Amino acid sequence: MAWHLVGGLDAIDAADLTGGEPDDGHPVLLAGWIRRDGLHALKIKLRGNDAAPDYERLLRVGRCALAHDVLWLTADFNCTVTDPACVTEIPDRLRDDEPASDLEARVHPGLYQRRQGQVDLRTVQGPGFGMRVEEIGRELPVVER
Repeated sequence: MAWHLVGGLDAIDAADLTGGEPDDGHPVLLAGWIRRDGLHALKIKLRGNDAAPDYERLLRVGRCALAHDVLWLTADFNCTVTDPACVTEIPDRLRDDEPASDLEARVHPGLYQRRQGQVDLRTVQGPGFGMRVEEIGRELPVVER
């Protein structure tokens, strides 16, 4: 499996188009790349020095990825991070904000529920929390409730 790099200036959807895109037969929008190349893994380049646009970019790429059955996402904050809060704020928002929780629920349907931005551990169910069981390659212990 190969990872596709979603560059910081790459067009995610039509709102990103400027009219100056190349007409070279290659896709312009992220969904076109995903469909054409059968992508399952995206590495998202972020600014690393401005949390607000980085967070919005993660959400936009995440929505596109989920709509096209992309299985794996990772973020690259670049080497421009000077304030660790820029990096730590984003996972906190992904954990707490409703739009991100909706995306997370689509990735892990029925696995758990959130209450006031926190995972309600009483609702965690199923083996291989956060993983695809068939990809683990070993038997998981069964916990009786």
